[in-house]
Amino acid sequence: MVFTIAIVTTLASLVLLLLCGLVQIRKRRQMLRVAEIHAQWRPIFLHAIEGERSELPRGKAQRSVVVVQLWLQLAELIRGTAQARLAAFAHDLGFEHAALRWLSSRALRRRMLGVAVLGLMRSHAGIAPLARMVRDPDPVLSVLAMRSLLLIDAAAHLRHCLPDIAMREDWPLIRVAAVLAELPSEVVHPLFRKALQDHRSKGSVRLLQLLQTARIEGDKPTLERFLLLIQPAEVLVAALKATRSPQLVRAVRGLIGHPNAEVRTHVAIALARIGTRDDALRLALMLSDESWAVRYQAAVALTRLPNLARSHLRLLLSALVNTQATAIINQALAERDALRRFRTT
Repeated sequence: MVFTIAIVTTLASLVLLLLCGLVQIRKRRQMLRVAEIHAQWRPIFLHAIEGERSELPRGKAQRSVVVVQLWLQLAELIRGTAQARLAAFAHDLGFEHAALRWLSSRALRRRMLGVAVLGLMRSHAGIAPLARMVRDPDPVLSVLAMRSLLLIDAAAHLRHCLPDIAMREDWPLIRVAAVLAELPSEVVHPLFRKALQDHRSKGSVRLLQLLQTARIEGDKPTLERFLLLIQPAEVLVAALKATRSPQLVRAVRGLIGHPNAEVRTHVAIALARIGTRDDALRLALMLSDESWAVRYQAAVALTRLPNLARSHLRLLLSALVNTQATAIINQALAERDALRRFRTT
């Protein structure tokens, strides 16, 4: 009995070993085939980028997944007329038809490939299915569909994507910001400002965060309504992070006494960017705040105010009977001086 079990175990092990070997051989052959296809098609695509056409390999490989993936890799690396030439070449090869067919595939990777290809080809035939896929519950696929749709025609479709951008918390802000950075600023900035002026829901926080993350310019009329004491703390923090215009300094000053420590911290940070010499006393008083973060950011802001001499700052601090204030401003001054030395070396 024991001998029989040993024989069966040995045979099973040999079978498993054989299967593993066959899998490795098949994988190796696939890798070699992919490398062969890349060697054939990479020069062809590079010539197409330069505006030249090469003789195409014979067979049915022109619209294979491997060839399209290689095209996509190259298309993501280039911009402008070079990308337009490569897209025109893809049209001639029939990539658009293949990508549209892949949108209905059961395989997520195949659908994602089709979505990405249609966007980089600027395929107007893909607008309708891509618009539907923006509503897909899968965050990766829907963000990719949104990107492709906006690459095709940002002016026509960004206004329709903004509600999803504002409300879909499963869309990472950094990914959305990367998509917006690819679009013309003359399209993105006005539409974003208008959306913020019209927006009254909790989605305004995400839109405000995107002003900072995507470096979208927010003007005074856009941000001023969000820098009011009646706004929730999370809205105020997002608006303060996006504040860059000196025209908003009065609105920022009005939040110095806000009961939320995080808001007061970002008030100090904002004054470091847009404050004037007139804010020195306000910031000096913030050095006595109960929150360490507020005290530290107020000290940093004091060292960054324009036209505020070190002697004037020392005189201002001498009027404050607070050893903590003196210590933290000395720390901020030491950090500023060290940074200046580092930049000059």
